[in-house]
Amino acid sequence: MNYKEILTKEFLQKEYTIKKKYIYEIAKDIGCDRKTVYNYCKKYNIDTTTGSNIYDVNENFFEQPNILNSYYAGFIAADGCISQPPGRINRLGIAIHEKDISVLQSMKKDIQFQGPITSRFSRCTFGDINTVKLDIGSNKICDDLCVNFNITPRKSLTLMPPIHLNDEYSFSFIVGLIDGDGSMGLYKNKKSYQLSFSLCGTESVLYWVKQKFNLITYTDTNILNRDKHYRYQVRGKSIYKILSTLNDMDIPKLKRKWDFINKSSHIYELELQKV
Repeated sequence: MNYKEILTKEFLQKEYTIKKKYIYEIAKDIGCDRKTVYNYCKKYNIDTTTGSNIYDVNENFFEQPNILNSYYAGFIAADGCISQPPGRINRLGIAIHEKDISVLQSMKKDIQFQGPITSRFSRCTFGDINTVKLDIGSNKICDDLCVNFNITPRKSLTLMPPIHLNDEYSFSFIVGLIDGDGSMGLYKNKKSYQLSFSLCGTESVLYWVKQKFNLITYTDTNILNRDKHYRYQVRGKSIYKILSTLNDMDIPKLKRKWDFINKSSHIYELELQKV
């Protein structure tokens, strides 16, 4: 089909500017892909910054909390960012180190996002790094993340926990938080090795995480506060039991982090069987 005859400037101004149809709706009406409509809008200098994302995506993915989207919401709460540029569509961006690209690849597939994962080389205080990023434009996705998971713009110091989630979804959300802002390792004391766990976040989120962890086994650990930078840190068999429970959940995880659970099993399994 010759789309040039259909996608005229007058047609696009009527459908997109006046009728305020989304690009994907126009593409569906005439039987072409979304990118074609977008390119013709650009050709005719029709402003698309207030419209929808040019790439297809399942905009209903976060509409109802479930175990899978709760994981991704937790990861977004840790490493994502929602922006609201004036007069433009809201955007969700997730930029991470390239070694953790598997999370973005899984999310891209599950959310049915047709856009690319972009890469960028950066120089910083800690050295040269390569980052990868998903950039999704969708008012609905951003709104659903806010309503269902309390994820808002400029959340770094204000993030509140999603207290209305059930325990299963809460634990999935926490796994996402851990994959974004948590760390695990084997710590050597005088006698043996211990599993060490640490999670950064806002004070309210960390106390909520601690409360949820106590549903599995009690941890008598305070939240550390250094100049309003909060950290929840636990060592030993209690955190092994908690993280082992989370590790059994059938959700995406960062293999490089959760492998520490398997490495710690020989230290704690016999001791836990005696309890």
